[in-house]
Amino acid sequence: MILEPALRRQDLSLTTKAQSINFAPGDMTQHYDVAVIGTQTAGLIAAALLAKREHRVIVLDHGENIRFYRHHGIHLPLTPTLIPSFEGSPPIKQVHDELGISPELRNAAVLQEPSFQAVMPEHRIDVVGRRPAFLEEIRHEFPELVEPVHRFFERLFERDEEIGRLLSDPGPFPPHGWKERIGLSRKRGAFSHFGAPFEESEMLEGIPENHPVRDLLLGPLTVFGHLNPTTPSSLHAIRLIARYFRGSLTFKDRIGGLH
Repeated sequence: MILEPALRRQDLSLTTKAQSINFAPGDMTQHYDVAVIGTQTAGLIAAALLAKREHRVIVLDHGENIRFYRHHGIHLPLTPTLIPSFEGSPPIKQVHDELGISPELRNAAVLQEPSFQAVMPEHRIDVVGRRPAFLEEIRHEFPELVEPVHRFFERLFERDEEIGRLLSDPGPFPPHGWKERIGLSRKRGAFSHFGAPFEESEMLEGIPENHPVRDLLLGPLTVFGHLNPTTPSSLHAIRLIARYFRGSLTFKDRIGGLH
């Protein structure tokens, strides 16, 4: 698959200007600036951005149409079926605008309500993007934790918005000169307090360890990010958790809606 540079806006999508090629043994005379290995969503978006920015890009895959994989004996889909809301993320919006796919995504995306359901031995909670509705779910199952969960979400979304403001103007990267280097250094300083491990933050104050509600609030780290809650920095954890608790999307024709 080749993505040519200088793509026209109306031609651009995650698979636009791509064509299959077969290399004969020894036939490696073509030159590319970037090779992207794999054709899942992140790689295709990276390849499309690089091509849009005048680089010659080749995307390589194993050629098989594999839709599932096995992990610990469980059959799992490779294609995403639940996608966090794009709202409130300046970097995501910038990428979509640059690729010219924002209108298509808005038309293809459908709000998933509820986003998902947490099933526990004696409780069941619908996770919805509307905070009052979600707190009502908590009140019904765990009334003693309504206030701590309310404080958790206030802190979570306040810090997520702070991160969004810092990311909305990333500046040139890598920096081109001393002014850009100073600007990048200042921006890194503004992020420094988000580098602490998430487990050390006070956001979960009042929610007991090993409580199912605590596991639910940290669920996006393990279920969607494949991370241990003790692993990520505060920045990483806040962005991932906030994305999923703002609401989730699916597509009208599942993964086909992304093409």
